[in-house]
Amino acid sequence: MANENLRLRSALRDLVALSTIPAGWIGIEPRTIATGLADILAGSLGFDFAFVRMLDPTGGVTIDVTSGRATRSFLDWLQTQLSTLDESLRRQTIQNIAGFDERPISLRGMIVPIGFNAYAGLVAVGCERSDFPTEADRMLLTVAANHAATAFRSANLVNERRQAEQEVCKARDELEMKVAERTAELQQAMVELARSEAKLIEAQRVSQTGSFVWNVSTHERIGSREFFRILGFDEPHSVTWEMVLERAHPEDRAQVVETVRQASRSGKDLDYEHRLLMPDRSVRHVHVVAHAGRNSAGQLEYVGAVVDVTAAKQAEEKLHKTQSELARVTRVTTLGELTASIAHEVNQPLAGVIANAEACLRWLDRENPDLEAARRSVDWVIKDGNRATEVIRRLRSLVNKTDSEKTPLDINDVVNEVVALVQRELASHQILLQMKLAPALPMILGDRVQLQQVIINLVVNGIEAMQPVTDRPHELVIRSGLDDTQQVFVSVTDCGVGISAENEERMFNAFFTTKSSGMGIGLSICRSIMEAHDGRLWATACSPHGATFQFTLPMNADTASNVQSFLSSAGAAMPNPARRTRRPISPAPPGVH
Repeated sequence: MANENLRLRSALRDLVALSTIPAGWIGIEPRTIATGLADILAGSLGFDFAFVRMLDPTGGVTIDVTSGRATRSFLDWLQTQLSTLDESLRRQTIQNIAGFDERPISLRGMIVPIGFNAYAGLVAVGCERSDFPTEADRMLLTVAANHAATAFRSANLVNERRQAEQEVCKARDELEMKVAERTAELQQAMVELARSEAKLIEAQRVSQTGSFVWNVSTHERIGSREFFRILGFDEPHSVTWEMVLERAHPEDRAQVVETVRQASRSGKDLDYEHRLLMPDRSVRHVHVVAHAGRNSAGQLEYVGAVVDVTAAKQAEEKLHKTQSELARVTRVTTLGELTASIAHEVNQPLAGVIANAEACLRWLDRENPDLEAARRSVDWVIKDGNRATEVIRRLRSLVNKTDSEKTPLDINDVVNEVVALVQRELASHQILLQMKLAPALPMILGDRVQLQQVIINLVVNGIEAMQPVTDRPHELVIRSGLDDTQQVFVSVTDCGVGISAENEERMFNAFFTTKSSGMGIGLSICRSIMEAHDGRLWATACSPHGATFQFTLPMNADTASNVQSFLSSAGAAMPNPARRTRRPISPAPPGVH
């Protein structure tokens, strides 16, 4: 009984001692807790051997600590007991972690979990006493293991809190750094934005382009400084749509209103030009373009620009006048090359007038005047006189300095007039001319003199292209008709030296020429004339030799309705392309008709 009382007193002292342990373990590392627990068990509590295994619940390193001395048989028993536990607890113990007791003693063992379901590890002790383990031993080991579990959990919480604080500090430092970097970027962006805005304002001023935004639903209109400067307003915030509309030229105002109204209803893009009448009565030309879209509220909104094209319009007018003058000079130059042909054309009807007048006198001088024959001679005189007059009229038209005057024309008549002018040139170069003119072509709207100039230029170019050729006949073909797009076309085909692929477009550039004495402006002017007539002019190489120059012109609107009837009649009257007739052009001999 006395021994039991002593043992109880000893157990109470050990419990009191154990109760002070958690305070000393607060805030220390888990390995230190495990080492302290093993030393207490093997030292203060009087056990012969203690093994502590602590698990890191976050998946970290497992801690194994021993204290005291153990026999080989006890370690084998311990390993056997560990092999029956969960995977995290039953791994192999390191054999050299404990001191061995070589005495012939027997250690009795006991395993106590640390924490609920041994979540934090286990404690294994060995004791030489024959009554081990007693209830007091179990109580002491359980209390020690629970204190260790509490301390271990506190240590983990402290570590987690430290890690969390470190992560918070790191995140805060990174956030402050990012805020500082972002602030610097925003400041730089604001500087760049201000610089870009200044450049945009300057670019709009230089290019005379003003931007605007128009909300169709709210009628809100926002314009740039250049937008209002173009319209002639100094205070943009006080400008209304009505004031903007008042700037439109009276002759264009209705068109502007209708264009904007239709666009706002259909939601289509804007693209139109009109004039502005400024307060000083000057006129400006503006080009308006705007893209239609929907804002975040789903409202129709236009974002666009107004471009002051006054200078471009004025330059275009000057260019047109310059081209007209250059075209006139070119006509005179071309006419100089055809002087012999024109002189022949004038002399031929004059010779006919003289011959028929002399014949008339002979008919009248007879003893019995033949009045009927004399009348025929007079008719021929009148006919030749009109022919000479027509030659002179065409000549004056070519050299006269007049503005372009477009009238309804039959393109075949224009071609025939040109052929009459170049007959001498064709004959002197021994050119075989073929005329394949489609009958009953629709009328076109054009300037007769300018179209004559284009055809003359193409014919003369074809004549010159065939001069180096010596191994084949010199043949020139002029065709007219309707193409697949129902436009009137005229083509001039030669059998000359042809054109290279790289020169098909370059030859229409101003001052580009393949002739040693050419100026390189004829074809450029011809293309400009075609564009002014809403037509096209191009060239293609022919196989095996030669080239074709062709232009197209739109039909006159008044005659477009007659196309179907033309196609019906042309189908029957069109000559067979396979049948080629060669007709040399030579001057008719003067004399009585």
